Amino acid sequence: MVRSIHGTCIIEYKPKGGPTETINFTPPFRRLKIFPELEKRLKVKLPHPRTLDTPEAVEMLDKICVDNQVDCPTPRTAPRLLDKLIGHFLEKECINPTFLIEHPQVMSPLAKYHRSDEGLTERFELFVRKMEICNAYTELNDPIEQQKRFSQQAKDRGAGDEEAQMVDADFIMALKYGLPPTGGCGMGIDRIAMLLTNSDSIKEVLLGPGPILVKEFWTVSFVANRRFNLSLKCFLYHWSLIFVSLITFTSYVYKPFANWFEKS
Repeated sequence: MVRSIHGTCIIEYKPKGGPTETINFTPPFRRLKIFPELEKRLKVKLPHPRTLDTPEAVEMLDKICVDNQVDCPTPRTAPRLLDKLIGHFLEKECINPTFLIEHPQVMSPLAKYHRSDEGLTERFELFVRKMEICNAYTELNDPIEQQKRFSQQAKDRGAGDEEAQMVDADFIMALKYGLPPTGGCGMGIDRIAMLLTNSDSIKEVLLGPGPILVKEFWTVSFVANRRFNLSLKCFLYHWSLIFVSLITFTSYVYKPFANWFEKS
């Protein structure tokens, strides 16, 4: 997509009033394993991922944040402390496309446990220019393990962490009926459109005029129209994928519809 729009994988992004930043989209993208990379930069041995929900681990992470002047508002839970450390030491390096991979379980309540490294998950995030572009993971389909994760999240929420998940009994019941091996990926298409159209604000690439007056909207420059067209294409592509997914799901659930779908 970058090459088709710009003719090259190397683009320049220049926010208004800011310096020009060169972003290289040439594959393969860099990959950073979160725990080993944090330990390199901190020059300390972090608690084992499977012990991160213990008071000792939280105390150690808290001390590391204090020693490195990494601010973390209360409640200072393990997921929040780790998130601040990742943002301070790793995300700021992600100018060119970079995958952050293998997040701890305490940060990923819905992601499946890593099949070879205990305490980690099969998850990755893609960052470009220090912005999160996508978040993806293998879905956890074990109802017993999911119940444990929700219970830990409930403790964090009770401590004041409003971002922690609540126990979802209906979701647990659905998992008990069965969920096949599944993966999910959420992508910020508007953020990609910002980078590819050299836009300063996400409002410039949202579908529709947004805060711009209707009268002014029809007199915008060619560049602004180009941004709108790219945003429209991304929007239609996104919803076409959702429509196809719904049709596929429905075809498996409702046999009469499936028969029609196969004939058409």
